[in-house]
Parts: sequence; C-alpha cells; structure tokens
Amino acid sequence: MPIATTFDAIRASIVTAIHDIAPTYTPSGGELWRPVDKRDDVPSTGLRSFFVELRDIVEDGPVYGGCAPHTAELRVWTSYGGLPPAEQQVFVGRDQQDLWRSLHRAQIDGAPKFEKQPFEEENDDGRYWGAHVFTAHMFLPLP
Repeated sequence: MPIATTFDAIRASIVTAIHDIAPTYTPSGGELWRPVDKRDDVPSTGLRSFFVELRDIVEDGPVYGGCAPHTAELRVWTSYGGLPPAEQQVFVGRDQQDLWRSLHRAQIDGAPKFEKQPFEEENDDGRYWGAHVFTAHMFLPLP
C-alpha cells in the first residue's frame, strides 16, 4: 500500500522527477527540463520549460486509517518555443514517453500510478506549448 502524503508533497516530487529527466530527444544537445513558477510563464520561456498542475482531485475509494485513494488530473504544461511544425510533434511524442516512464520509475510517496492521456496543444503568437496530461491515482490523508 502506498504511503499517505500531502498534495503539495506529491506535486513537489513530480516537479523533481521531471526536472531530473534526461530527454531521449535532444537534437542540439541542450534541451533540458526547467521548472517555472507559474503556468502563465510557460509559453514565453524556452524549450521544455514546464509547470506542474494537479487539479480535479476526487476521493474515489474506501478509507484506510484516515487516508483514502484519490484521482486527479496531472497537467505538465510545457513550452516548445518556436520549433518548426514537423519537429513539434517529434518533441511532444518523445517527451510524453519520457514523462510517463519517469513518473512510473519515480519513488513518489502517495502517487503510485499515472495513466497517459492525449497532449493538449496551445499555439499563440507562434509559440507552441501545451499540456502533457495524465490521470494520477494518489493516496492522501483525509481532511
């Protein structure tokens, strides 16, 4: 059984797990993951800048000793800068795999399982960005 933790601790562990990813697709060798302070900063920052958002948290199972399973939507908002359209899809596809693999391998207390969902793209002012979306299954203490 996973260890109960807090919502903020899970989010912080996810940010650390993503920051530590060594991308499998780096055509120029320097495109590492970089966290930003808020979602609004993502589109105006460099390649692979990201912000982690957990939302729509729902308790969805029996209570065990003051804790219960929850489901939430995990969104990893990511900037792909001004990449050409052909390269955008390659980056997104490889990053989606890297993110999923990293989250599954990370030792995140309270967040034992992540399910991939489709990438939701944004494209404004020539900046390509969007959310890598996952369903997160967590084990959290009750209020």
